[in-house]
Amino acid sequence: MSGMIILGFFASIALLSALIVFALKCSKTEPNAGLRIGLRILLAIGCITAIWSTFFIRYQPTPEYKVTGFPVPLEVLHLEYRNWVVALRGRSSLVLNMIVVSAVLALPAMVLIIVRSRFRRRGRSQMVRWERNRG
Repeated sequence: MSGMIILGFFASIALLSALIVFALKCSKTEPNAGLRIGLRILLAIGCITAIWSTFFIRYQPTPEYKVTGFPVPLEVLHLEYRNWVVALRGRSSLVLNMIVVSAVLALPAMVLIIVRSRFRRRGRSQMVRWERNRG
């Protein structure tokens, strides 16, 4: 069961990474400079927010555990004999947080750019077909 959860987690990380790359690729042909700049600003804000949330968000879900980092924990502390002991330390949580937070923050701009790119591409192909049929 936990293997399926881990597999689903990494599949969603891969999907978000691919979405970021595809949106950046589609933004190269975007005629609206505001959308291109907005996407890059949102991704930069997402990276800054991810760095902050990885190192400065601390919460205690139960009396025996403390967690540092959100949404992917940097470390999990466990209370043993009145001492907090590191139970789990995430090595790649900063990179994963940067992907997740940036993608979620910039998702509206990414979807808008991808949809506009698809409609522009379809419009060009229909225009070519119309020109061929006309002449």
